[in-house]
Amino acid sequence: MPRVDAGGIFLICFAAMAKVPDDKKIPFTVTRNSGRTLVRQTVDGLRLSILNGYYRPGDVLPTTRELARRLGVSTIVTEAAVKAIAAEGLTNPRPRIGSVVLGRRERVWRGHVLFVSPESVGFYYFNQFADAFQGALVEDGYLLTRFVLRRGPKGSYRFDGLDLALQQSVDLVVLMYDTPEIERYLSRFPVPFIVIGSRMRPCGSHCVGFVRFNREAAVPNLVKRCLEQRVRSVWQVGFTSGASGRSTNALAALRAAGIAAEEKVVLNRTFDGHPAEVQRAALAMFSKVCANARDSLPDLLLATDDYVASGILTAFDCFGVRVPEDVKFVCWANAGLGPVYHKELTRMEISPHSQGQLVARSALGFLQNARFPSDLEIGPRWMVGETF
Repeated sequence: MPRVDAGGIFLICFAAMAKVPDDKKIPFTVTRNSGRTLVRQTVDGLRLSILNGYYRPGDVLPTTRELARRLGVSTIVTEAAVKAIAAEGLTNPRPRIGSVVLGRRERVWRGHVLFVSPESVGFYYFNQFADAFQGALVEDGYLLTRFVLRRGPKGSYRFDGLDLALQQSVDLVVLMYDTPEIERYLSRFPVPFIVIGSRMRPCGSHCVGFVRFNREAAVPNLVKRCLEQRVRSVWQVGFTSGASGRSTNALAALRAAGIAAEEKVVLNRTFDGHPAEVQRAALAMFSKVCANARDSLPDLLLATDDYVASGILTAFDCFGVRVPEDVKFVCWANAGLGPVYHKELTRMEISPHSQGQLVARSALGFLQNARFPSDLEIGPRWMVGETF
């Protein structure tokens, strides 16, 4: 399907679905004097109305209650007829929406899900997570449309394209990264949504689930290992102050355990999304440390970003610093991305692909039985290697 830019929001085009006007005449009647049952007459009438184009692909048929009222039959008859038409592949029954008419060559999508994210999240983790999530839903028969919400001149998000989509046939919205402005906007529509974020809190009306991204999931293992190895000093190194948005801040936990923990930052300004810049900054900082103040290195370095880790390890190799003999080393890592070192790294590793599939299974559970786990949590795993 083609990809278009709608007011700064990128989306996959889909056929708009329209409710048949209430005053549109039903083009057939049923009679109690016929040799055919009322259900069979209704099925035949609906089938012919679809095949001759009276009801076109994308139309939503009148409700079973409305069909019953106009045809002079019970809803038992119309419910059975509508179910039979769906079984023939002529319509697609959609929760909250109704029976959507299909063309002869249309794929029968079980539903439509919007995957929404704020701008500036185009990192490896996000892309891998979104691809795995989409693959799982499409495999199960659900159409998925991705939206990247961009900010306008005044700094607010532009919702024009999303507004249009939410007025069409949407079964569920999944918001990647908890963003209060976007959550408030989604709460205005009677469409259920799920939020994936780092804070465990209510996410507004119509929010049916919250997936907590626990950045500190591996921190207890880190602290335990430090105590076992008699580590007295740690530098936590990130690319921005307070650790990066993709990392974990272990300073408080280490200090609570009696370990001297400091934060080091390789960039003294806002990160603009270029990983090579982070690697070069980390390489430059630790080249100076290794050349001029090598004795100042702590017992343990914790790199809170995989690109920071690559820069530090390159500096160590250049200046002959041995890991873990001269300094122990732990890093944040994305499964499948690295960083790569000649020894297996001890790391806090996260798998975006498996986590995308996990959240997709929970979303499918909601779509099929209206239940979403109340305690779903994802985060990094503690992986012991040779560097600590």
